[in-house]
Amino acid sequence: RIYGNDLISTPLRLFCLPRPFEAFCSIIRFVVMAERENSTGFATICDRNFQEAVEALASHPPPSASPDYHSVTYTEPAFWCSVTYYEMKNRVGEMFNSTKNSLTIDGFTDPSSPERFCLGLLSNVNRDATIEQTRRYIGKGVRLLYVGGEVWAECLSESAIFVQSPNANLRSNWHAATVCKVPPGCYLNIFNSQDFAVRLAQSVHQGFEAVYQLARMCTIRISFVKGWGAEYRRQTVTSTPCWIEIHLNGSLQWLDKVLTQMGSPEGVIRSDT
Repeated sequence: RIYGNDLISTPLRLFCLPRPFEAFCSIIRFVVMAERENSTGFATICDRNFQEAVEALASHPPPSASPDYHSVTYTEPAFWCSVTYYEMKNRVGEMFNSTKNSLTIDGFTDPSSPERFCLGLLSNVNRDATIEQTRRYIGKGVRLLYVGGEVWAECLSESAIFVQSPNANLRSNWHAATVCKVPPGCYLNIFNSQDFAVRLAQSVHQGFEAVYQLARMCTIRISFVKGWGAEYRRQTVTSTPCWIEIHLNGSLQWLDKVLTQMGSPEGVIRSDT
């Protein structure tokens, strides 16, 4: 069950995948094992399938396109995601750029692992007692898995995490601002690149502004321990003690290429408006 929606007060249901879900877990274990052994065979197959899909989509311009239309293909960036940590409204520490398909954000103190963003290392002179207490319960935190153009979040903590993913929400026909509660031991698909590709192709017909709005889909927010939204005392993510913001760099760069080709938005803006 999901509790917390910016507009809907009734609980929603979510197909969270519990740890005993053997088929999915076997894939996850293989991916993590392959990553640890520096074997990228499985991920390469998935990435190639995704790449073929987006290239096929981009290679067919819309019927109404102008003769100057050029296909814009997806390319995988050096860092598939960038993660920033916040306490209430304050950004704490530097942005973490991930090169690994499996990234864990936890409350511990390893300073050098490329597979972990350890929040326990970070200091903040403005930290109050509520933030200090919440940080103690982050524990093993959340694991992000990037496989074949999809991003999954697994709650490793003994406390729930709360996720706001516009892409996942719209795929479920929910309001884009819905906040999903993910209990310990459960997974949530928080981004699907093929769905994003379809939405991008559709938005091109609607103009620059419609394409530009898709940037919101490439940002995902996750809070630890404390939720926010209509079902909670805290109404905004900046009211929660500990939270992270994830930028999906591949989709953002792809969007940038499309916007660059489209030029500027229609209409006229004046200095006195």
